[in-house]
Amino acid sequence: MKYIRQILLFLLLSISLLHGLLHSIPFRYRLNHQHGKHRVAVVEKTFGSFQLKSRHLVLSSSSASTDQSEAKNWIERSDPLGAGTFFSTANDDSSAESIAYFSLGIDGSSFELGNLSRKFNAVMLKQAMTRFAETTGEIPVSLLPIYATFAMDLSAKEATRAALNQNGMDFVDEGENELWGEVENIQVGGLTFDTFQDAVDSGSWSPGQDFSFVVRNVKAYVPSENNSNFLSEPLLEEEEGLKVLGNSKIESLEALAKDTIDRCNKAPIDVSLKGNVPWKAPEVMIRSDLSISARNKDGSENEQIAFDLLNSLKDHGYVIVDVGAELSDGKSTTIEKRLAGMWQATEHFFKHSIEAEVDDSIEFALPSMQNVPGAGSRHAVYGYQSFDEGSMRFLETRLQRKSKVLLPTELGEVLASEEMSDLVHSFYNLADIGRDITRIATATISDKKNLFFEQDKNKMPEISGLSLDEMVGFNNEANIFTKSSVKSASSALRLVEELVDDGRICEDFPMDESPVSMSPHRMCCYTGQKRSDGLDAREVFGAHTDTSFVTLVPVAFVSGLEVFDESISEWVRPELIAKRHFEEEVEGSGTDSNILNGDVPSKGESSRRTEPWHARYVVVMPGELLQIVTQNEVKAAVHRVVAATEGESRISAPVLLRARTRAKMDVSRYYGVFDKDDPDDGVGKLLQSCDGMNMYDIHNSLQPST
Repeated sequence: MKYIRQILLFLLLSISLLHGLLHSIPFRYRLNHQHGKHRVAVVEKTFGSFQLKSRHLVLSSSSASTDQSEAKNWIERSDPLGAGTFFSTANDDSSAESIAYFSLGIDGSSFELGNLSRKFNAVMLKQAMTRFAETTGEIPVSLLPIYATFAMDLSAKEATRAALNQNGMDFVDEGENELWGEVENIQVGGLTFDTFQDAVDSGSWSPGQDFSFVVRNVKAYVPSENNSNFLSEPLLEEEEGLKVLGNSKIESLEALAKDTIDRCNKAPIDVSLKGNVPWKAPEVMIRSDLSISARNKDGSENEQIAFDLLNSLKDHGYVIVDVGAELSDGKSTTIEKRLAGMWQATEHFFKHSIEAEVDDSIEFALPSMQNVPGAGSRHAVYGYQSFDEGSMRFLETRLQRKSKVLLPTELGEVLASEEMSDLVHSFYNLADIGRDITRIATATISDKKNLFFEQDKNKMPEISGLSLDEMVGFNNEANIFTKSSVKSASSALRLVEELVDDGRICEDFPMDESPVSMSPHRMCCYTGQKRSDGLDAREVFGAHTDTSFVTLVPVAFVSGLEVFDESISEWVRPELIAKRHFEEEVEGSGTDSNILNGDVPSKGESSRRTEPWHARYVVVMPGELLQIVTQNEVKAAVHRVVAATEGESRISAPVLLRARTRAKMDVSRYYGVFDKDDPDDGVGKLLQSCDGMNMYDIHNSLQPST
């Protein structure tokens, strides 16, 4: 260990020599091959009018190089934490360069990273021998893994630099001791590692071996002439009917409504009973990490939590929340117990309603779907309805703000008072999760777009919307940015409290509210019907998006919710991902696997777990209103429901967290002062177009025309 500081200093001092080596290496050892130039595919997050089978296109580096035909190399805009913008580095329009972030996938075989890493390592060892010859006469064995790790990192960095250069961009090098990107998914001989050090320490990689990797959030200079069209035109010719297109602008509610319809229409209609569970899925998030108490001490949002949440919502269209993760002793949290009670109540209700359809002696007097009197919105409906010969049954409930009683009140004649209480508390618990997710997403996007950070003509920083008194004590750049983050967080919290309808009365900003919540708690029962074509499953509720901030779907025992994951262009089943998460946790703890059926003793406990496993999880999907308040950064999730043509019915109980219809979108109040005449203003045209509108009109504008 006494050599560690010495060797690190040596590596920093010799870095210029390594760069000299790189440029002396024959060109074929770098990203381009002697047989032909390898071009990396650029793929945007939205697909315009073409549907891609995969965002990560498999490309052949050269028609003459057949051994590399399976190489997977790609590059895409990264938008760390939703920045989504170019940052100008000059004031002269003619020569300006802008900085943007990118993610890349690099295949080591096609880039010959084995050869490159061996040469880097050889030069470092040669220099080290010169240094240690005067002391020990040999390089300490303990330092060899350090050299290998540096060789691996330097090779990956240079391959990334070359990939950017080939696509007309320049790598932003911020110094050898600075993080140049977030490397992950390192592939070595069929094994996957999280870091270069892990790969070296495992003994699976040594200099001279190829390795592949993914790196995210790499800074690059983009020439000014490329800014407006960058990623808006394909860099590759059309191949097998696929085309790489740029991001289509959504600058109005009409454009947003059209875009959601187009995205739904492009989703495949194929159905599988088994469902798709990708091996790489978003991390399951812990409920407490989303709460206000998890924010930083200064009131800003926790960046790691925000990063994980935004990654899930932006890239995959959903996030799975574990409401019972805090307890590991087999007991259940209060939220989990309430959700378990909600499931019992929902199953009880549908059992009763189905039996009443065939037995006239069973009383069932729930009203059919109807508008809530005095609600002032045609969307505020409640009641019970059956469709498609009973294959779809819906119970729409609404919470009365003052009395906290559910409509229809006749539901109390079917369910016990404890079951009714579980329904009410479950609604509040789910709404609170949705509020927190909306808050974090809105604050993070505002912060990363610097909406509360401005500079005057003299380059003196100031915070939009703050008085001079509030600025006292924040006279250095670091504190200015911190204050901006705090303002973003507090403004997002204000937006959530005033716009998101959680069934409570808005105490801090009194308004003329409807007597019932605009956010319904919907109980659903889906039953597949036999098909003449012999298929084992069918789409009972087709591809659609929701006009909500978020839609919260407690994970059901029978899966069927499918979200179209645009990062892989496939339908996925988040409920099965939650089940896999639970099974892996159970397997790791040594608990009886039959716990999936509930009522199984916990390891080392005499008590018994009575809640079903799925009561621990909630799937949360972004809706169209979240797309608006996150300035078009988080897109509304395209989703559907699939049911087996034979077998057990699927019961579901989603909450659609909508807006207080009589509240108004005040952009300056929630996002700081903005300039309507400035097309480049940070809030964007979509949000600007909503300024001054009440949320009811925004909701109506997003509905399909009849």
